[in-house]
Amino acid sequence: MWMKRLDKQVGRAAEKADKALRQLAQTQFECEADAHKAAQQLNKKLKWHTLQAECRPIEKYLQPGRPAKGVMHFVAGWKITGRQIVDRRALNLSAVRLKIIRLLGPEVEKCYLLEI
Repeated sequence: MWMKRLDKQVGRAAEKADKALRQLAQTQFECEADAHKAAQQLNKKLKWHTLQAECRPIEKYLQPGRPAKGVMHFVAGWKITGRQIVDRRALNLSAVRLKIIRLLGPEVEKCYLLEI
């Protein structure tokens, strides 16, 4: 029973992480440091997942169309690409906590939930 609940919570957290990563991937950043900072902030918000992100430059040319030979491009901004993976350590820690609560009974569960 408690594993089902944990699986549901992890599934919902994965959906939220995917949505947040898609929103972050659509954002254009002015510099690489801003992109890294945004990825780190998102990673801190994720409870059971870890973000594997990479910052890539958005390269453009001065004129639209096919560029002439030898024309240099410039960096117009930065974007984040990546994926989220399940953090097994955090998931195991949550499972152990749920097992302890389950073994000790509902009275301890109420006290434990109040402490968090």
